[in-house]
Parts: sequence; C-alpha cells; structure tokens
Amino acid sequence: VQGLRARAPAVEIALDLPELGRLSPHFQGRAAFEARRRLASLSDTGDPLDVRSVLCHSAAPATDPVGVRSAGVRTVLVRPDTPGPTRSEAWANGVARFFGGTPLAPLSAVLPRGTPGTLRLYYVSADSFAGLTEADLRRWAADLAAAFLDAEVRGEMSAMPVSELQLRDDFGFTRQVALRLVGDDPALAALAEPLARFGIPVLAEPDPAVQGYWVPEPSAAEAPNDVIALRDITCDPSGRLSVADDVALPPGIAVVPVAGPEGEPGLDGCAALELRELRLDTAAHLDTPLIPPGAQDDLILSIHPAALVGPGAERALLAGLEALEQDGITRFVALDRLVNDVLSHDPIEERFRRTQAVALSPEPAPGALSPEAVAGYMDDARLAWAFFDRFTDPGTGLAPATADVNTGGDALNWVTMWDVGSQINALIAAHRLGLVETAPFEAAADKILYQIAGAQSQGRLLPNGVIRTDVLRSGSSDFDGCDAGRLLASLDNLRRNSTRGDAAAALVSSWGLDQIVQDGAIWSVTDGALKSTYKSHCAHYAARAFERWGFEAGSPYRTLDGRSEADGRMAMLETVAGIGPLGAEPLLLEALELGASPESAWLAEVLHVAQTEEYAETGTLMAVSEMPIQRDPWFVYLGLQLGRETREWAIDVVGGGAAFQSQAFLEQNMALSTKAAYLWAAERPGPYADALVAWVRDRARLSVGFASNVSPDPDGEVAPFTDLNTNAIILQAIARIVLGDDSGAAPHP
Repeated sequence: VQGLRARAPAVEIALDLPELGRLSPHFQGRAAFEARRRLASLSDTGDPLDVRSVLCHSAAPATDPVGVRSAGVRTVLVRPDTPGPTRSEAWANGVARFFGGTPLAPLSAVLPRGTPGTLRLYYVSADSFAGLTEADLRRWAADLAAAFLDAEVRGEMSAMPVSELQLRDDFGFTRQVALRLVGDDPALAALAEPLARFGIPVLAEPDPAVQGYWVPEPSAAEAPNDVIALRDITCDPSGRLSVADDVALPPGIAVVPVAGPEGEPGLDGCAALELRELRLDTAAHLDTPLIPPGAQDDLILSIHPAALVGPGAERALLAGLEALEQDGITRFVALDRLVNDVLSHDPIEERFRRTQAVALSPEPAPGALSPEAVAGYMDDARLAWAFFDRFTDPGTGLAPATADVNTGGDALNWVTMWDVGSQINALIAAHRLGLVETAPFEAAADKILYQIAGAQSQGRLLPNGVIRTDVLRSGSSDFDGCDAGRLLASLDNLRRNSTRGDAAAALVSSWGLDQIVQDGAIWSVTDGALKSTYKSHCAHYAARAFERWGFEAGSPYRTLDGRSEADGRMAMLETVAGIGPLGAEPLLLEALELGASPESAWLAEVLHVAQTEEYAETGTLMAVSEMPIQRDPWFVYLGLQLGRETREWAIDVVGGGAAFQSQAFLEQNMALSTKAAYLWAAERPGPYADALVAWVRDRARLSVGFASNVSPDPDGEVAPFTDLNTNAIILQAIARIVLGDDSGAAPHP
C-alpha cells in the first residue's frame, strides 16, 4: 500500500466491493468505511489515505450507490462483463456510477481502436497475468503505456485517474467544508465579521472538550437546524452508542470529528458519522494552503486560537479561506448541511435514526401505580373475564373466537391453537389476579388440555389447526406452526404457574413437533403438505416458544450475531420491511410470556417511537395490531410498514387480494386495537400508554368484555363485537401491570 501511495497520482487506490450493488445505502456506507479503515491500517505514512472510488460487480436490479458518499467515495465503477460503451449516471449527493468499458488482455491488441464515446474506461485484471513470464508482462505493460502516450500525443484521448472523472463540468463536483472555531478566545470572535463578509457559515465552539455533535435531520422547510454539542459520546466495541449529556435529542445522527491518519470518514459501527477534521492549531502562513492540494474529502476545518498567533497569521488565515472559497470546488456550508448532504436518507435509515434518538434521550422512570389506578385495572380485568364466564362452553371448556354481546349469538365456534393459547393465558392471569379460585382454575385447565390432544396426519400427531368449541375433540388435521408457538408459550406459562405442569409436559411430549422443525424453520401443514412459517412476524415468537420445550428453531429477526449492534438492528429493519406491517403482536406478547429478546425489544421500540411521533404530529393515537372485523376478510393486521416512507401505516390480510391492500381499505379499517393499548401499558408504561388506556377504556367497554377495536376519531362508533384474544390479552397485560413479571426470563436490558 505504501508503495502504491508513493506513485500517486499516477496510481490511484480504489476499494473493491464486489457486492455493492446489492447492498442497501446504509450497508454501502458501512462497507466503504470499513474497507477504507482496513486499508489505512496498512499505511503508516502519517497522512490520511485518499480513497475516492470503488469497484463492484454488476447487479440486477442494482441499488443506487448513494450510501458510499458518507465514506468519501464519489465514483463507482461497475466492472463490465463484456466490452461496451461507457455510460454514467449521477445522483444529487455527488455520487456517479460508470458502466461499460473495455477489458484489456495481456499479449492481445494493446489498445482497441474505434471505441465510441467521449469517455473510455479500460480494465486489466491481475487474474489474467497467470501463466505469463515477468518478461512478457513487462513487455506488454511497456507497449500499453506507449499506446496511451501515442494516443494522447495525437489528441485522441487524455489519460486521467478515475477519481478525476468527477471534476468534469457535467458532474458539478464540490467539496463541502464546515468551518469550526474552537475555543473561547477574543481573536476567534474577531473573525466573525470578515467571515460573514465572505459568506462563510461558522460553528462557534467555545468548549474544546466537546467530542462531537448531534445533527438533526433536515426539516420539512429545509431551514438550518441548530446542532447540539456533545461532551461525552462513546461507541463501545459491541456497536452501542451512548451519550452522557442529559439532553433530549431530536431525530438526527451523532457526528464525531476525527483527525490524523487514522481518521477515515464514514458511518462507524454505532451508526455515528465520523467526519474528517483538519485542525489548524499552528500559525497560518500565506505560502501554506489551509487544505493540502489534491484533497477532495468533505471535512470539518477547525480553527484553534494558535492559528492566529504571530505576525500576519490572521491575514494569512483569511487569505487562505478566501482562496478556498474561490477555488471552484470548495463550498463552505453549515455543519448540519454538510452532514445531511453526505448522508443517504433511505426511509429505513431515517426510522433507525429516529428510534436511536429517542433511545439516547433521557426518559423519566414510570412511577408506582396509585391505589386508584390499580382499582381501575382490576375493574377492567373483571370485565374482560366476564367474556369467558359468559361464553365458555361448559362441555369443552373453550370460549368462541368472537361474539356479539348484544345478541349472545353470531359466535364463531371454531378456534385456532393461537386462540386456545390465549384462553390458557387468560385463565392463568385471572387466577393470579384472584378472579378464579384454584379448584375451578385447575378444572378449567384440565378441560382445555383434554380438548387439544391433537390429530394424526401423515404419521404425525400434532395439535389441530382449528377445533370446535362446542363439540368434544373435533377439529381439522391441518397444523399451523405460528399458532403452535403461541400454544407452547401458554403451556409453558401453565407449567410455571400451576400444578398442571406435568400434564402440560406430557401433552407436548406426545406431539411429533420434531417432525415439523426442519432446516432451522418451523413448518405448518396444510392438506398434508409442509409450508414454511419462516418469513413472518410470528416466526421469532414461535421459535422462542419452541425453544422453551427444547426445540431449536431459527428466526428472520436474528440479524445481530456477527454484526455490531447498530448494523444488526439496521439489518433487522430491512428484514422486517420485506415481511410486512409490524404490529404490537406478537412483539409484546413475547415480552409478556417469554421475556423480551434483544430483537423484540428493539422492534417494539421502533414501533413505539413511530406511534408516539404520529400522536405528536397529528394528535392521533395509534395502537396497531391484529384485530377481527365483522366483514370479509374477518381478520386484518395493522402495522408500521418499513421501507417505503419514513413513517407509513399499512394493512395486511392473510391470503387477501388487491382490494384488501388499497388505501381505501386501510382508511376504512384504521382503528386502535384495544388489546394493544393494554399491552403497551404493560410493556412501555408512561404518558402515551396512559393515554391509550384512557381512550379505549372510555370507548371499548361493553356489557360483557371489551370491543376488539375503537376508532381514533372521538365521534367514531363502537361495534358491540368482542373476541377471545382481546379479552385474554387484556387480562394478561393487567396481571403484568398489577402483579409484575411472570415470564420466567430475565428482562432484556
């Protein structure tokens, strides 16, 4: 590396990132940053490494390479699979990508003629040197150099380093510089007037101990945003960012100036932006440029008081700044403008940054429940339990999935294993809350266990996909892996919180669950055929429930291993975007029943932040989740859709057609999930959860149980329609709120 650097500018070092075209903007920036940092570690010249270009393979479709700009990269070369004319495309943030070009093979025609276009790119692969003698290679290299020189002498072409392609007029290359005055010194303050005359924005930083800044995301009006100075900002080895400053942070990003040869620009492992800093801390001289010639990186130019010490130092400094301002490529900008121009603003990145800002901001711990609050929750619990008192079939011990409380009819007398799991959890919660005595509790549990013995199909004994609530042991021979996960979580709950643990364990042992956990995934059975449940929001919850019973299963959410925490969380959001809308279930159910995993804790925080944002900006309370409705398609899933907009609410229907994916259908069915409101009160207590509970408590209470959902509109009507899951989960949540954790797992920090 040092030898190649010594031959600059005749030889330029570029980064080889073959899969760049398949990476999201965040991971483009991360890949370029890490590659630059590794390369810099091989060079000990004492000067920063200047890397402006990357090479990659072609990809179809290829993502826009806007993410590399944060790492100082402006030029992306796509290796041609076959010779072709060179073409380019450019983005507003200053990145250009070049396609086409001509591969050159040793000992073949030295320089092909007739290549069309005003721009020509030639590629030579070192792999093609295999089998050549050193003498042959040297001879061919000399011929190639002579051919280029002859073409230049004839006026046919002008050879240039790849990075200088950006300096052509049609790309409008600029280098952005943010000027910072560091220290509380009268000489620095005196610079304000002449700098204003030059039109140069200034960040005055009187405290030299400041380690970095929090830079807000661009406002809707694109007005300048004040940056927040941070005295203590840390990125630990695991990739967790921490800020000791006790200050509320708006949506944005942490920015850390880095100086010296080790200072490589880009997104670090904590998703903080490191920006190259050039410190002027010695007296300025007229004959010394402020920025080394040839440097093209965006940077922070920090002026310290020592730069103004000595005869003529201030005049030399101002002359140097004026020369930069007039050099045709340097633009002095405010720090927030620099940061937001070099960053990519993919919707998933912005959702990550908004969530990280809230997580880093101080938040008061919730206080203890008042006696009045406990009494209110207990009254809610009694109403939720009334659903089971009224609608449970005395013969089977099972309650219907849904019911109309006004008629007592219109009950759906088929339930899934998800529903059965909910009823078991409701029974346990009611017993813990003192709503059911021990003897009837155990009798009710025995009835349910008897009903879910399962069915044989293709040599497998598995829980039924659905069963009748009004007929003994009557159900389908299908099997649902997600629903089974909820059933297993509830049976684990029963095992830990009753004397029926042995019976639950014997039942689970009787099923052939090992036959439907294959290749790290949990499978469903439909008409005898296996179907994977892996690409779903229930897969992680189900995997954790299966693990409670000794079965190892994978999860699409498990993106943290082998990555920094920030990268793992970004990868998780990208995965979630491909699955569908993210709602409160089963994220918060996992926390209630199994203890929050790092994955579910992060996604719950993402959802919570988006909901509170919506409330702050529009005044509309949000509590999105699964909910039943009284018309086709009967069940809908409301959630946060990642990847298209910074904040987008969407609806999903299992097996639904285009009519159920429309904006009109979403608006018709947008509602607050009653059970989700209580889940948030259990898992994320605070003012927002209190507002949710107050809203649904005022509107969702029926004569028996709670309405499944309520309108966010104060004048919206509430249908007298209730369901098993809503009332069961309300009971679970209230047991957590009033009595504390019973998940059997340590809470995630």
